[in-house]
Amino acid sequence: MLIEVFCDLQQPTMMADIVDSGLAKGDMQFVIKTAALMLMFALIGICAGGGSGVLGNYASLHMGQSLRTKMLTIALNSRAAGGLPPATLITRITNDVTQMQNLVMMMTRGMVRAPMLMLGGVVMSTLVSPRLAPILFVILPILLVYTLVVMRRSLPFYTDMQGKTDDMNRVMRENLQGAKTIKAFVLENHQQAQFTETNNALLDSSVRASMATVPLAPVIQFLLNLGVVIALAYGGTLDVGGVILDGQIIAFINYMIQITNAMVMTVNIITAFSRAITSATRVQAVLSEQVGEVQVGSAADAPQDSSVTFDHVSFGYDQSKPILDDISFSVPSGQWLGIIGTTGSGKSTLINLLTRGFDDYTGTIRIGGVDTQQLDLAAVHTR
Repeated sequence: MLIEVFCDLQQPTMMADIVDSGLAKGDMQFVIKTAALMLMFALIGICAGGGSGVLGNYASLHMGQSLRTKMLTIALNSRAAGGLPPATLITRITNDVTQMQNLVMMMTRGMVRAPMLMLGGVVMSTLVSPRLAPILFVILPILLVYTLVVMRRSLPFYTDMQGKTDDMNRVMRENLQGAKTIKAFVLENHQQAQFTETNNALLDSSVRASMATVPLAPVIQFLLNLGVVIALAYGGTLDVGGVILDGQIIAFINYMIQITNAMVMTVNIITAFSRAITSATRVQAVLSEQVGEVQVGSAADAPQDSSVTFDHVSFGYDQSKPILDDISFSVPSGQWLGIIGTTGSGKSTLINLLTRGFDDYTGTIRIGGVDTQQLDLAAVHTR
């Protein structure tokens, strides 16, 4: 990456040499020699940039793969009743990891190229044309302050947008999983209204987040292009007076164009960073989730049949608000029991308790007359 930046920074200076030392003096041999040198630097820069891009993409894609694998492993092994709900886990494993992956992909190129190109452009433009350099010293601090303000302002909007994405996944998941229940209770209009409300909330949040960073690129391009106009006007005056040469003006303008491109690249990175920093916080919440240890059963023999008994069982993700309160029933081996209820009534929770998805409940659950707490998971799932 540094090789690519170095090669790019040589081009305007050599162009100035061609104009001032070659064309102005009619030395075509110098022009051809310098042009060949420019071509060599261009080819080296292309090769270095291509290699950097390949390595950056490889690193970011493998980082995303590793993160998704680790998060899914934690999600599947988590036995905490108050853990993250499936809707937000889906968003974090897919959307949030993708945001981080895209940021890493951009940072492996942009976070080195953009600052070095800006810093190198400022240094080289100062060396080539000190009389025009104050234009950059006025414009760049204004842009840096404005960029920091926009970045700080946009972070809360992207945090809210990711939360709204969680809500959308939750509503979609409930509608798809509970389609038969929705039809049985004639709740189509209610669910459609809920989806529309959630969808509109996500739209509004996305618009606010986008609008927070949209003005950044136009403002940067306007100020830097304004600097180019000022440099042409002021440099032309100095050129007429014989203070600077034509090639110096050309080199300075080219360096300003490079600085403009670097600033636009920085804007894209900042936009990605605003989203990725929120995603990173959400991913960290999954990675830091404690994976409960599975209690090994102590029963010597497996249950002889598949009868199921719930004896005064109570459970809740929030202990103050139990989802299942003092549930008791018995299903003899070989018989079926149908459970019907609205979304969120505890149907899935009941199955999770039966299969030892959660162990922190009150009461007793028996399979074949044996307490499930005394059975290991393999024996429970076999029955």
